[in-house]
Amino acid sequence: MPSYNQAEFIEESIRSVLLQGYPDLEFLVYDAESSDGSVNIIRKYEPWLTFWVSEKDRGQSDAINKGLRKSTGKYFNWQNSDDILTPCCLFKAVNALLEHPEASLVHGYEDVIYADGSLHATTENAFGPPTRLAPDVGRSIATLKTGTQPGCLMDRDLVLQVGGLNEDLHFVMDIDLLLRLAILKPALYLHEKLVYYRYHSATKSHNEWPETRALERLSIARNLYAMPEAQPYQSLRRDAMAQGHRYAADCFWMNGSPGKAIKHTLLDIAWSPFKHWDQRRGTAYKLKQRKISQRKMLAAQNTEF
Repeated sequence: MPSYNQAEFIEESIRSVLLQGYPDLEFLVYDAESSDGSVNIIRKYEPWLTFWVSEKDRGQSDAINKGLRKSTGKYFNWQNSDDILTPCCLFKAVNALLEHPEASLVHGYEDVIYADGSLHATTENAFGPPTRLAPDVGRSIATLKTGTQPGCLMDRDLVLQVGGLNEDLHFVMDIDLLLRLAILKPALYLHEKLVYYRYHSATKSHNEWPETRALERLSIARNLYAMPEAQPYQSLRRDAMAQGHRYAADCFWMNGSPGKAIKHTLLDIAWSPFKHWDQRRGTAYKLKQRKISQRKMLAAQNTEF
């Protein structure tokens, strides 16, 4: 569990892991010198933690890689300190992996909640029943999209084999890792709610839109197809590059850089001129909905205070 200044949520998050009752659990907490009381909360649970430390790090990916190297278990994941595991989800995920040794990881669906715990959305219908190998590897690396990382479990040996998290990535390092794993062995979708993913004003994946974020998926597309194991999927590279530029355009619209957004929209079209027009036409609607979601989130927080 990497954490920084999440005192409002971290206790509930820690308890959701410990109260799984899983008999052979390693739980490591890496706090980045929080100043909001998080350390006192972590210390309260010290008897039940495998390891914890509060020290400066080079970012979330650095903290997670430290935990990866120190851990010894067969399966691995990280939990952000504002998310909540559902009861018995570890048992469900492990059993699914034991039944499907051909999979590199198992993921389920999540309920997205606001800071106060009220429901924002669910991803239950993203794949839908039944449990199966999904998403398709080709579809994943063409669209640069995977299942959800919160609540998933990965084969730790494979995570080490691909080098863990890319510490140069700060927004899409989970997508990058899950894609690299899927190329080696497919992902397994478990039709179970495994986690409550919390969406609030400090959630960087929904609220921060710097230029680095805009360009990170492009770097994934370039690096992914350099993997020797990705050679059978080279015909999908143009789709992946188009998707990377489409994502960059989306990010630049969000951070108020229309010139760069238009540039990446044109590059998107150049990479894939005869496909994906429905997605491009849907960009305006998606941006509008995201703005509405952010306003609802801020309104919910203002109500609390």
